Amino acid sequence: MTKVFEETRAGTLAELAGYYAEAPPRGEVTVVVAGTGKPRPPEAPIDPEARARTLLAQGMTRKDVAEQVAQETGISRNTAYRLVNEL
Repeated sequence: MTKVFEETRAGTLAELAGYYAEAPPRGEVTVVVAGTGKPRPPEAPIDPEARARTLLAQGMTRKDVAEQVAQETGISRNTAYRLVNEL
């Protein structure tokens, strides 16, 4: 199927944004984004105790800190809650 104003363009997002800023598209636009092909470097694991101390210092409640630490680190909520209460 083709459209009346069908057009295929390739480039970086910046290049395409520049092009379409000067020549607005007619009709629909589909954007296909490809990755770099390089795997992302692994993220350093978060230290639950250090993170809890930081959040407590920011004034968050112990309950909210426990929930956020559990979510960010992957430890159970019960473990996070115990950790926060021991600080």
